[in-house]
Amino acid sequence: MDERSLNWNDPNVPRWLPRALAYSLAAVTLFFVGARAIEALSGFLLTLLVSLFLAFAMEPAVDYLEANGWKRGRATAFVFLVLAVLAGGLIWLMVSLVVEQVSALVDDAPRLVQRGAEWVNGRFDTKITTDGVV
Repeated sequence: MDERSLNWNDPNVPRWLPRALAYSLAAVTLFFVGARAIEALSGFLLTLLVSLFLAFAMEPAVDYLEANGWKRGRATAFVFLVLAVLAGGLIWLMVSLVVEQVSALVDDAPRLVQRGAEWVNGRFDTKITTDGVV
């Protein structure tokens, strides 16, 4: 055996060293297992976090309705329904705006291409035509 190898029974080895190495190995293992668990559960944890914030946001409205005689279940359902209608309206407005803007862009595309070619020809003294593009 090599003289430099560690002998745990050697009186020069501190008594705390084996325990410290075991704790260090356990801590590193626990860290990697915990990191892997968080990575695997990240989708679930994100859903849980969003749900928590949604519950915090709804709580005042539900409490107000409950204080005015509504049952808590019906008040929660009503607040959910109002939020769903508002979210649907917002999505409808955004989709209609995007469709309108894309339609306007498609309608103006030939004019925009023509103006772009004129700008390039005037700026860089070229002879670009838009016949094939338009």
